[in-house]
Amino acid sequence: MKAGIIGLASSGKTTLTGAFMGTSKKSKGIGIVHVPDDRLFELAKIYSPEKTTPATVQIEDLPPLDTQIKEEKVKFFEKGKTMDVQILCTGGYRCYSTEDIINEISKLRFELIIQDLDIVTKRLEKIEGEIKKAPKTKAQKEGEIKLLEMLRKTLEEEKFPSPNSLDLDEHQKILTNNYSFFTLKPSVYVINVSQEQYIEKREDIEDSVKKYLEETGDNAPFVIIDAFTEADIMDMEEDEINEFLKEFGLKEPGKNKIIRYVYNLLGLITFFTVGEDEVRAWNIHRGDNAVNAAGAIHSDLARGFIRAEVVESDYLLKVGSLNAAKSQGKLRLEGKDYIVKDGDVVNILFNV
Repeated sequence: MKAGIIGLASSGKTTLTGAFMGTSKKSKGIGIVHVPDDRLFELAKIYSPEKTTPATVQIEDLPPLDTQIKEEKVKFFEKGKTMDVQILCTGGYRCYSTEDIINEISKLRFELIIQDLDIVTKRLEKIEGEIKKAPKTKAQKEGEIKLLEMLRKTLEEEKFPSPNSLDLDEHQKILTNNYSFFTLKPSVYVINVSQEQYIEKREDIEDSVKKYLEETGDNAPFVIIDAFTEADIMDMEEDEINEFLKEFGLKEPGKNKIIRYVYNLLGLITFFTVGEDEVRAWNIHRGDNAVNAAGAIHSDLARGFIRAEVVESDYLLKVGSLNAAKSQGKLRLEGKDYIVKDGDVVNILFNV
């Protein structure tokens, strides 16, 4: 599961990547990013393990969306298609006013619309040629033609199509996934502003962005950050970071909010395993069962699955141990069909 950072040139996306990777230096490429979760470190306080391991997501910095370099255009398109979630980075040094920021968001959206409109147009032209060569195939292609025509109409109106409003059948849903349209991918906007704008105009910018997205029918979440400051604090000691955040009236770095949005948009939840050797957060898809969770840990656990011992992390933190949870009847035995919930502490019983 991957998230791609997408933005126009000079939007600050590469600086943002550096913040994700934990460095103030510009960072290009792929990085594995820890998912912030206070529950993990609270559980670690109980067990004092040799190792504490957070859940992770993969984030990749893509070439600028508006690049004129052919090789970068090809790379953007090929890489972008494989991303499960988009981090749409807008703003940067060109944005001196709130109006500039809205214009940048509009430009970014327009570039994504153009990308998808090109895909739709080329595919319709190809289908038309295929039908001319084999007229009998027209009936079986009608579903795809209808889908593409709906998408083209929406895109030509400079809107992002909504999966809920398209009313697709199963075949059309498969086709849509195969095309990997940029305007249909789950997204979070990152509004990159200067430190001065962040301090003095953050609320005004937030209100304006919210209003603009509502007017365009875009319900994607957004986070306002100062990417340079986010990257700089990665070189600070923990006490310095806490003091810095306190000065700005913040509980945590903005990048943490972005990562959580990405995690949620990927459809992931977290469960935990605990012990003196390691306390670890694992990610699985929302709706996965206990065998899926066992398989996330190791294939042998899934293959030899017998039962899962389960307790909510909040309750474990309250009582302080699995034995205490068990004595109070809160450590449950669950079978293979149990749907794991976010925050569950799970111990797999297995035999191989």
